[in-house]
Amino acid sequence: MKKTKGFDLRQTVTDTIVEALENDTAPWVQSWDGTGGYPRNGDSGRLYSGINVLLLTIAGMDYNSNEWFTRNSIKKAGATWSGKGTAIVFFQMVKRNDPMKRVDPKTGKIAKVMFPFMRYFKVWNRDQCVGLPEQEVKEVSEFDRDTNAEQFIDKTGAEIRFGKGRAFYAPTQDIINLPDREAFTDAGSFYATSLHELGHWTGHETRLNRQIKNSHGSEAYAEEELVAELTAAFLCAELGIDGELQHPEYIASWIKVLKNDKQAIFKASSKATKAADYLHNCKSKGNKDLEAVA
Repeated sequence: MKKTKGFDLRQTVTDTIVEALENDTAPWVQSWDGTGGYPRNGDSGRLYSGINVLLLTIAGMDYNSNEWFTRNSIKKAGATWSGKGTAIVFFQMVKRNDPMKRVDPKTGKIAKVMFPFMRYFKVWNRDQCVGLPEQEVKEVSEFDRDTNAEQFIDKTGAEIRFGKGRAFYAPTQDIINLPDREAFTDAGSFYATSLHELGHWTGHETRLNRQIKNSHGSEAYAEEELVAELTAAFLCAELGIDGELQHPEYIASWIKVLKNDKQAIFKASSKATKAADYLHNCKSKGNKDLEAVA
């Protein structure tokens, strides 16, 4: 594992995302193909989270597999790899002297406190390796994907009203407004749009309490749109939904935000991960409006 000294990971990640946006190759700008699968650790099967999802999704656009392996795991399997590895983030908790210099009453010395220490290491896609055990592939039908999405949205309990001319979330009323399903070109667009608006819905003051009442065209507005778009991208990948970018007009604003702050993509990804987790953990009796038109 390498240390981050001399390597600005946040800047590297930001440059990667900005380049993808400028070249229209960002994973949430192109169609989301649910069949590709959410990036996962090839050994444990664990899904990656946060910024690693973006890094591996971008890197994985050249491959068919969604599984990634460390150098050690490849060697352990008796396999080999080729090509460049993809750097991903690892946070390790380490003990350090309290910066406030508070004294530990038991020892009489400066107390030790835990700090998150960011490191990075490299992983290789299954397609870059030779000799790994075969990957198990699950067959998921279109009907099942729609059913899963319906149940997921339904259990959030969000108030959703249909028949509107456009899709938007009204924070003052705490209501999601959507056009009728027939107005969408396909089911994927409907679900992607619904999940985008649910991303905004999580920011309400009674939930995750993000700053969501922003002036249209402001950087804060663009940042919240990026959070909602990433939330939808994460959830579409998890639920196996194909969709497209809902607000391409914000790309220029996103690029500006990312270039001005190398931590912006980390902040947005973190907020989107929290939003997706919040929606996963909703345990409502359901949304009557959504059920009525299902």
